[in-house]
Amino acid sequence: MPPELFARAKKLRWICAARAGLGGDWFYDALVQSDVIVTNMRGSYNEHLSAHAVAFLLAFARRFEHYLPQKQWQRGPGMIDLPTQTVLIVGVDGAGSEADFVIVTTPETPETLGMFNASLFSRMKRGSYFINIARSRCVVTADLIAALRSGQLAGAGLNVVDPEPLPRDSPLWGMPNVLITPHVAISGAPYRQKWEEILLENCRRFAKNEPLLNVVDKEKWYRRGNGRRTLPQALLREGTKVSG
Repeated sequence: MPPELFARAKKLRWICAARAGLGGDWFYDALVQSDVIVTNMRGSYNEHLSAHAVAFLLAFARRFEHYLPQKQWQRGPGMIDLPTQTVLIVGVDGAGSEADFVIVTTPETPETLGMFNASLFSRMKRGSYFINIARSRCVVTADLIAALRSGQLAGAGLNVVDPEPLPRDSPLWGMPNVLITPHVAISGAPYRQKWEEILLENCRRFAKNEPLLNVVDKEKWYRRGNGRRTLPQALLREGTKVSG
C-alpha cells in the first residue's frame, strides 16, 4: 500500500500481503509506527523452494556444471560423496562450521541485507558451494563474483540475484561453475490455494478478534517469534551432516 493511500485509510486495521517475503520496500515510517497489522503468505511454497535447493545441490554433487556444457564423451572431475559433506542452511535456527554447501533461505530483513559479503565469504570453507533460493539483496553480488573468481567458492546455484533481471553483461553468465535460474523456484506451486486457506482463516480470526496467522514484525520486515537470528557472526559454529 503506497504511503499516500495509507494516509487516507483512517479505519484500516489489517493489511494482508499476497506474498511470503516483503522486504524493506514494503515498509515506511507511518505504517511501521501505526497499529495496523500486516500479515503475509509465509509457508505457501516451502516444498518447491526446498526441491529447488536440493536440485542445485545434486547438480553440483553430480558435476552437471562440468558435464552438461562440454558436449563430448570425456571424463572430468569425480563426483562429490554427499553423505560425507556438511550442509549449512542459513535461515533456520542453528548454524554450521566448515560447510561444504551453504544454502541460503533467510528472509530479507534489516539484519540480513548484504550479510553475504567479502568478509563472510572469506570465512567460509575454501572450495565450498553457495546456493541462494531466498532473497537477492542478502548477497553482495560483486563480492560473490570475487569469491568465485578467486576459488574461495567452487560454485554457486542462484535462483535470485541482485539486480533482477541479471544484466546480460554480468560476469556470472560466463562462469561455468555458476547455475542460474531466473527466480522460478516456486513455478508450478499450487500456492494460490494455500493463499486462500490462509486468507479465509485470517478473516475468520479477524471477525472474532482472535490472533492472526503470519503476522509480520514491521520493524524487522518478517514474522514475529522468529527465534534466533542467523547473522554472519553465528554462521560458522556447528555443522549438519547430510544423512546417507
